[in-house]
Amino acid sequence: GWCPCRKQAVQSILPVYLPDPMDREATFSAFNLNLFEGEARAVMADYLQMAQIYTGHFDRIRDRNLFFTGTTGTGKTFLMQSIGHRLMDEGRSVVYVTAPNLFDIIMRYKRQQLSYRPDPELLEEAEMLYNAIYGWDLLLLDDLGTEMATQDTIAQLITLLDARQNRKLATIIASNQAHHKFSETKYDNRITSRLRGNFLIYPFMGSDLRLTSKEGR
Repeated sequence: GWCPCRKQAVQSILPVYLPDPMDREATFSAFNLNLFEGEARAVMADYLQMAQIYTGHFDRIRDRNLFFTGTTGTGKTFLMQSIGHRLMDEGRSVVYVTAPNLFDIIMRYKRQQLSYRPDPELLEEAEMLYNAIYGWDLLLLDDLGTEMATQDTIAQLITLLDARQNRKLATIIASNQAHHKFSETKYDNRITSRLRGNFLIYPFMGSDLRLTSKEGR
């Protein structure tokens, strides 16, 4: 693993190389509960409080793996990135990536490793991203289930989840699919078992906030 000083140095340049930028406006102070209605507002108020406690006691809390599930536009990504921004402000190493790009990063690293004459710059970049995914304090994995699932991606996801679990590193996953649906669609029971056994599940509810905002509600 990398020392904290090297992690901080790489963290400062990492966004340039990551394919998925984090929204700078995704912060706890910008989380607008008024966008939610009825029961969804009460639920999201609880989730916001949970996220603030999570970041405030990151070293001491026992269960640091979270799984956000819900339909499109219900605030999963915003809350996930708000957690990431707060922890980065406190000097933690955080990497945000969507599922399709996660597997692309892993494959690029493996191709460079297996190459007879790898390009030094491409290898260095691939290694940097790969090490961040496997070794950073917090991995924010968004849109799980939107990637093309194959036996290879299933194996890669299992390896990644197990490696981070064994190293006691935190992972937050967001998906439009419920955790128990993975074995019925793209993935098998091995993924479902890890999500149910190693993650706290947070179902998001309500209508698509992007459409609500567009309609001026």
